[in-house]
Amino acid sequence: MLTDEQVKKEKLERERQEAIDNYMSQFKDSYDIELKESYTVYVGPTEVTDYLVNKQVAEQIKENWIEKGYDDCIIEEVTT
Repeated sequence: MLTDEQVKKEKLERERQEAIDNYMSQFKDSYDIELKESYTVYVGPTEVTDYLVNKQVAEQIKENWIEKGYDDCIIEEVTT
């Protein structure tokens, strides 16, 4: 039996993957996305991107989470 926290974590993971998949499906045939992929997105303490994305994609992922009712969403630029 799953605890409430485990259920919430699984739900967040499903929603995270769904948001990424839904957004990325828009770009199947598009090649004009900015190539500088150095951003990640956090919802609360959880990083919701599996890999670095460009600023435009990061902003859309953040907006998708905000639309789902999560207000603790930030974009972070990753520098080396």
